[in-house]
Amino acid sequence: FEDCTISDNTAITGAGMLLKGSSDQLTDIDFQRNIANEYGGAIYSTAQSDFQVSECEFNENMANYGGCFALLDTHPQVTQSVFEGNRAMTSGGVFYFIREDQVPAEITLCSFSNNSASVRGGVFAFKDTTPLVYQGTQILSNTFSKNYAGKGGDLSADVPGNSLVHVVANTFSGRLDLKYYIDKPEGFDFLNNTELLTPVDQDVYVSPTGSDANDGLTESTPFRTIQHALSVLDTNSGNAK
Repeated sequence: FEDCTISDNTAITGAGMLLKGSSDQLTDIDFQRNIANEYGGAIYSTAQSDFQVSECEFNENMANYGGCFALLDTHPQVTQSVFEGNRAMTSGGVFYFIREDQVPAEITLCSFSNNSASVRGGVFAFKDTTPLVYQGTQILSNTFSKNYAGKGGDLSADVPGNSLVHVVANTFSGRLDLKYYIDKPEGFDFLNNTELLTPVDQDVYVSPTGSDANDGLTESTPFRTIQHALSVLDTNSGNAK
């Protein structure tokens, strides 16, 4: 499949596509405003699917789990794609992984911005009951900006033991040592990533008349939203409130 738009579809699972045992190549496809009641707003994949995604755009897709992708026993290769404004009502604003095998997935050279999940993983949520099932999966050379979740605005790994998802050479607008951005960091192996945020370790001010472009450090320069205030606070410090 290539050079097309898949938009404004609804389904219980896989509103844009449902892949089973697929090895398809998806290139230059726009997935927009697809909504699944349960899994995979844009794509639901299962049964040893081994598909590839490149140069695609995913905008404003939504599901309960996996705003863009819900992946069961699947190991995709996703590269050079843009993900913006996608949402999960529960977990995995972009990707929701449930794995039963140990074949690694690879997500490279993608951009993730303004994606969200109500509970866990504004971009990635990994879920399984078997230790090491994600061994070798790589999140490599991507950019993350302004993603949000109840826990882990960028990454969440709800798995037992140390699954060692490799997170390598990415650029994060936040910090890897703050719970706001990373939920259950023991599930990830971080190497050579760039963190753009310098956390604030003092009280900040929030006002309906403020701006999130302010520094939030004085009554005359308050932030506008509590969400933004939480994203810059050093929650490992006992000073900030």
